[in-house]
Amino acid sequence: MTASRLRGIWQRVIDLDCVHVYHWPRGRAAPSAGGAPGAGVSYRSWTLAEAERERTLAVSDYLRHAVGDWPREWPAAARAQARLHGLVENAAVVAWGFTVTGMTEWPIAETATLLRCDPSDHLLLGFFTEPAQRGRGLYGALLRRITEDMPGTGRAMIWVQRRNRPSEHAIVRAGFSRVATHWGLKAGGVPVWRRYTIGAA
Repeated sequence: MTASRLRGIWQRVIDLDCVHVYHWPRGRAAPSAGGAPGAGVSYRSWTLAEAERERTLAVSDYLRHAVGDWPREWPAAARAQARLHGLVENAAVVAWGFTVTGMTEWPIAETATLLRCDPSDHLLLGFFTEPAQRGRGLYGALLRRITEDMPGTGRAMIWVQRRNRPSEHAIVRAGFSRVATHWGLKAGGVPVWRRYTIGAA
């Protein structure tokens, strides 16, 4: 049996995952790089009800599924104030993600841990760029637009798996700072150990 096959079997049985948590404190100046989506690309924001009505804007079925199904899994308080944010080009959404406010904690599925937060914080989740549009800096541009337009005094908070280097690079380039790291160990898909650390270490 090859080493790669043994590694694959091991990872299916024992899975150690790591998620980095980043935040954007209110009042921070926008970075000078990484924010321009390009000519012909506009930013839009919708309530969940508006997004449901405008799902035809999606390039793929993935966004239609996310808008219709994901919020049903969220607490009622999250659905009430959630928004969909997107970059639109040629009448189609090419990059998008959600923000949720009013929460004091949010489950991080990868590590089976809870993100502690303030109700004024804006939790950023479910971001996606259409595959044909990747490599254009749209993710970072969308993050920057969201932070520029955020109402209130709370932070913007986002988390990313450590193994997802491209997304983490875009988050850092957009001006976010790491504030915590969550670890979770699963055996056969069942959480058996978890911990988190505060700070960038």
